[in-house]
Amino acid sequence: MAVLGLNKLIIDKGMFQTTRVRLSDDQLFEIAISSRDEISLVGNVYRGRVSRVVNGINAAFVDIGEAQNAYLQLGGKIKVRQGEDVIVQVIKDADGGKGAKLTQEVSLPGKYAVYLPLENVVKVSRSIESQSERERLQAMGESITLGEFGLVIRTQGKDAELEDLKLDIQRLQAAWESIRQEGLLGMGPKLIYQGYSIAEQAAEAVLSGEVDQLIVNDSGIYNEALSHLKQAGREVMSRVELFDKSSDIFDFFGIKKRIKSLSNRRIWLRSGGNIVFEKTEALTVIDVNTAKSIKGSSAEDTIFKTNMEAAEEIAMQIKLRDIGGIVLVDFIDMKSSQNKAALLGKMRACFASEHGKTKIYGFTELGIMEISRKNEKREISVHLLADCPCCRGNGKITSRIFLLDSLEKEVKRIKTHADVECAMFELNTQYYGSFSRNDFAEVREIAKAYGLRLLLASSSNVQQGGLELAGMGKRGSLVEKAKAYAAFIEIN
Repeated sequence: MAVLGLNKLIIDKGMFQTTRVRLSDDQLFEIAISSRDEISLVGNVYRGRVSRVVNGINAAFVDIGEAQNAYLQLGGKIKVRQGEDVIVQVIKDADGGKGAKLTQEVSLPGKYAVYLPLENVVKVSRSIESQSERERLQAMGESITLGEFGLVIRTQGKDAELEDLKLDIQRLQAAWESIRQEGLLGMGPKLIYQGYSIAEQAAEAVLSGEVDQLIVNDSGIYNEALSHLKQAGREVMSRVELFDKSSDIFDFFGIKKRIKSLSNRRIWLRSGGNIVFEKTEALTVIDVNTAKSIKGSSAEDTIFKTNMEAAEEIAMQIKLRDIGGIVLVDFIDMKSSQNKAALLGKMRACFASEHGKTKIYGFTELGIMEISRKNEKREISVHLLADCPCCRGNGKITSRIFLLDSLEKEVKRIKTHADVECAMFELNTQYYGSFSRNDFAEVREIAKAYGLRLLLASSSNVQQGGLELAGMGKRGSLVEKAKAYAAFIEIN
């Protein structure tokens, strides 16, 4: 049974995409979406072949056996030659036209520690706050490594005994030796070590204490997570819950609208003000606006309060949307230098937990706040939105995968709560016209999986990229109704 107030990891696995959401005190804290066509390579170790070295950007492009060559930043100890085989690990998935990002500094996660075979430092997780415990773990780690390799002792390592840590590291050393041998003995691109699956990553989050509860709606992920946690004991395993698939898991936790709002260009504040997001090729611009014209002696105080509220929302939106690169924020102009300093401090405090991932530079001469942020995965908008076919990409509409996921959830709801033979949905005329044979084949997968005949009709009354239920009941009566539309297709 889900408990209110705990830190939860919720996994919604559909036919076309898997969405992972973290809640902190029942508020949306983090989200990651992956379609079934996109399998994350992060954590995988490959034997790759250097296809090209580009000295001008101090980088190499490496063939790891995927569709695109991956990118390896050079510098320091990292030197490679064209045609050379190298052992590399994926640290960021491919994004659009850019290949996956690689490192040669391999790291292997264990139960208590992360093993760093090519480094010689020992670090302790920042989440372990007790100074005496940090010193104990630091000394214990150094007594094991003797300067020959590196370790990061994880949060789960708190209170671990020396023998526990040694056994964990021995297992990781054996895995590294296998990787090293495979890298030396073979030739050409090959996957030689696979990172954690979604279920294993979720189980690790429970094991490390990052989340108090894991809730999933898929029996496969549920069973794999339990298997990964088996040695941790019943108390830890009891934190994993299988959710009833007959309900929408995000509807149940009241976050469905919040997730959908992450594609909104405009976000409204409690004060009545609003924030507008504008994405360009080079950067993201965020504009803060008041609800109405503000004048008089209290104007500065009102503007300051609106800006402070906006700062919290902007920080949360940047994290949830995983906006990276250069970000410029145009707050409402303030005269007080003290208020500007307080606003700058507020933004820095909001990103303090990201430990160097985000840098707040301050205000420009024009009063624009400059921010830079490293993103480790694709921005959430890539999964929720697609280029509009009418304006050739200047506008955005609901993405195909998100639309299919919404259709599946609606079909599941109908099958759970109604005894009907057929359901009809309206699609915007241009969106309907852009559907390919493959898209209709995926709709057929939904119809077959839930045993429900479907009719898709073309309608100019539905917003671009939208989907609306037009009726459900007997097939014959719905087919007659569908004949009034410009076009329709029956799928079963």
